[in-house]
Amino acid sequence: MITIIKNRDPSLTSEGLLSAQSRLSAGHPILPILAAKQASVEAGIGGEERVADILRKHPLPFENHIFHDFSPSSDEKFQMDTFCLTPWYGVILEVKNIAGVLEFKGNPPQLIRTREDGHHDGFESPVVQLERNRELLNDWLRSRNIHIPIYGAVVLAYPKQIVSIPPAKTKLLFPSLIPPFIKSIPQQAKKLDQETFHWLSSELLNHHQIFIPKPICETYQIPFSDFQIG
Repeated sequence: MITIIKNRDPSLTSEGLLSAQSRLSAGHPILPILAAKQASVEAGIGGEERVADILRKHPLPFENHIFHDFSPSSDEKFQMDTFCLTPWYGVILEVKNIAGVLEFKGNPPQLIRTREDGHHDGFESPVVQLERNRELLNDWLRSRNIHIPIYGAVVLAYPKQIVSIPPAKTKLLFPSLIPPFIKSIPQQAKKLDQETFHWLSSELLNHHQIFIPKPICETYQIPFSDFQIG
């Protein structure tokens, strides 16, 4: 059984990038940067949708509530690509769709991508993002006197993503491995009775905040006069 409590919100970042590109002159120097960012955002959305599709097609055999693109309001803002709540535990999935050969470095924490042409790119480690989300979610739950184990995994959206150095301690999955991973987590004593389980799902959903990005002109320091109006 599976219950999708929350689907993805429309990406205001993607909408802003598309709108900005349509209102800048054809030769504007910032256009290639905006186009590259647009491609990156769309790749991320595609990866998250692939995870959602796997969970729809391969439901778990026990009660669970799924939250996609989820940001509970708190003193410190955080966003989870997918969160699965069960009466025994919660699972956070951090999804990445980055082509190339990937190396998960630990000191300092960083994700290095090597392209086909040999060029290297550095990214914030998804392991750090995952651990930060676990800590903040635990704080959010404890403030409501809820104490359940929170597990996590980094998900690579497509098997074409090649990993040369995996993370040392964090579980790394492809989407098809998500259901077996969640089912393999031991179900010890129930942490949430039926009433609390449904109350907590409602509480989580009621405290979701839609992500509002900064204006494109501010993020990329584009003079407002460069945009065509109308």
